[in-house]
Amino acid sequence: MKKFFTLIAVAMMAVCANAQGTYGLQNGDAGVESGTQEKSVANITMTWGVAGGADFKGGNKKSEVLNEQLGATAYCEGNGANGKLTEGCVYTGTVYFFEPALDGKLTVGWVLNANKKFYIQECSGEKPQDVTFTTVDSEGSAVELACGGTLAEKLTGGLSTFAVAKGKKYAVYCAGSKLGFYGFKFEITSGISNLEVENAADNTTYNVAGQKVSENTKGLVIKSGKKFINK
Repeated sequence: MKKFFTLIAVAMMAVCANAQGTYGLQNGDAGVESGTQEKSVANITMTWGVAGGADFKGGNKKSEVLNEQLGATAYCEGNGANGKLTEGCVYTGTVYFFEPALDGKLTVGWVLNANKKFYIQECSGEKPQDVTFTTVDSEGSAVELACGGTLAEKLTGGLSTFAVAKGKKYAVYCAGSKLGFYGFKFEITSGISNLEVENAADNTTYNVAGQKVSENTKGLVIKSGKKFINK
């Protein structure tokens, strides 16, 4: 019975592995003080930058560009100071931090001005580490943009996606400008597959009550997590 319920638990965990949550700015949202933490999406904490001389402006720029992807109807313009990495992993100005409690995939929606260097960096240690990411526009078309790269024209509605690890901290910002922000989506990808493989290899036969029975038992039985009728 123990192994039978283990199989059920693994199935439930596999469903949870696909869990995701989104946070999107809404038109008219109030401004946010620098350092404020957003915890409305499970298993990840977002922090609204650091001291930059002004609060973040909230959802004061109405837009439907990333509504479908993030549920956002507006974006913010930053907090009055340009994003900048000063030394080590010390950031100032308009920067957005993300700290996942589980391994996952993070998608951040932004507004990037032309010719401004865009960065996504893992900043848990003493020195920042550039992160590899992919970017699309609001229509889903690929955008060529690497860490530290620039765009020739302003993009209102970019989506950058990258892998994140539990216990790590990530910074999203652009140098010399205030990166606009729509919101984000977090998808959990913590390792479930190993558990599924381990239990799938269990060839023990159970009845529907979860009791171990002989493999010759007649009727409806369960083996390797699958139901079938033994005749």
